[in-house]
Amino acid sequence: MTSRFRLALVPGLGTACLSLALAGCSVEHTTNRCASDSITLDGLVKCVRDMHAGTRSCATAERGPTAVPVAGRRLLRYGETTKHGGTSRGIVFEGARGAEVRAPVGGRVTYADPWRSYGDLLIIDSCTTVALMAGAFSPEVIAGQNIAAGDAVATLRQTSSEAPVLYLEVREDDATVDPAGIIPAD
Repeated sequence: MTSRFRLALVPGLGTACLSLALAGCSVEHTTNRCASDSITLDGLVKCVRDMHAGTRSCATAERGPTAVPVAGRRLLRYGETTKHGGTSRGIVFEGARGAEVRAPVGGRVTYADPWRSYGDLLIIDSCTTVALMAGAFSPEVIAGQNIAAGDAVATLRQTSSEAPVLYLEVREDDATVDPAGIIPAD
């Protein structure tokens, strides 16, 4: 067994995630492998963060400016009970079809594709803060792209007779935190 193969078996990483990144594969190919190898959202976040670790510029440990991701009312807040009986780890916004989705934090887009039952998923890594947005939207950014807080990153799509929704989850030091304490008030 080579040492590169052993590195690829680090717990929490997809079997091919680290080895593909070390081999110099394209961001898109490696991101797709992270998505197919990751069973949980936590695993996907860890894989894409590790893959992009060498390409981020993390000169300061402070969070930069933040922005509300979409205009609309908040349907579900952090810590509230979801319709499935779980506890919300983020905020659900109701927006209008065609509304611009804006980056809540600046950083590097580490994932911008559909993923499992989340629908479309964007992960933005700003070194100290990771923002995840999920729902029915059309991404306007790609993995590997650097963006600033407030940049347009997607457009909401409607997939049913109800208004489109956007889920926002924020993590600091690998733990979910209440996004309301980070993004500006509406």
